[in-house]
Amino acid sequence: MARREREARQRARLVCGAEEHGERGRGRKPGSAGEGRHFPGTRLREAMGTARVREGIGAAGAGIVAVTLIGGSAGWLVGGAAAFGTRRWLRHRREQEAGEGAADAEERTAEAQLPLAAELMAACLAAGAGPERAAEAVGGSVGGPLGERLVLAATELRLGAEAASVWGGFAQRPWGVEFARCMERAGVAGVPAVEAVTRLAAELRRRRARAANTRARRAAVLVTGPLGLCFLPAFLALGVAPVLLGLARSLW
Repeated sequence: MARREREARQRARLVCGAEEHGERGRGRKPGSAGEGRHFPGTRLREAMGTARVREGIGAAGAGIVAVTLIGGSAGWLVGGAAAFGTRRWLRHRREQEAGEGAADAEERTAEAQLPLAAELMAACLAAGAGPERAAEAVGGSVGGPLGERLVLAATELRLGAEAASVWGGFAQRPWGVEFARCMERAGVAGVPAVEAVTRLAAELRRRRARAANTRARRAAVLVTGPLGLCFLPAFLALGVAPVLLGLARSLW
């Protein structure tokens, strides 16, 4: 992660600071804008295969239960209907959960990319790039869902769209409200966004560090439960059982 962030920062500096617009278009390697993107087709196919196996097992289980409880030809008919209905229901549920999970994962990825994107935006703006050029450079360097949205925002700004409407799309997400406010203020009122975006990037880094520390402390607390269960039998066998046996022997 640290190496990818350093590479993204270096690409953004080259695009925003040292290179001209034409040289940037000629010098960029094919596919460099999407270096950070991953298309795990193999894992997706494996997950879909596992889901189909679970659906088949669930449908077969429902059919077997119906045949066992009812019996006879009626049981086979009801079992077939139960297996078919169970498979359809499980498939619909899987598709629904997959759609919601993909959207949630995309939002989480964009939120995780925001601190780095804010730092790169501040660096590009400090180098003298305009908001649309900075958004295009950072979007191409960061990649992923947030990078695609930044590139789209740069395209809309270049085509003459209003800054309020362009950056307002980021404000629709809870994680992008502050970033959208900084960029919208710079585009509408002409207020320099370098200091505001720099402060926002630092604050986002601090929040991310605090969240990581909180998760680490929570994990340390949760680990004590399984460890306690592992040591409890040994404690009972070595510490409590001899005492109880000694008391019982003295009473009898």
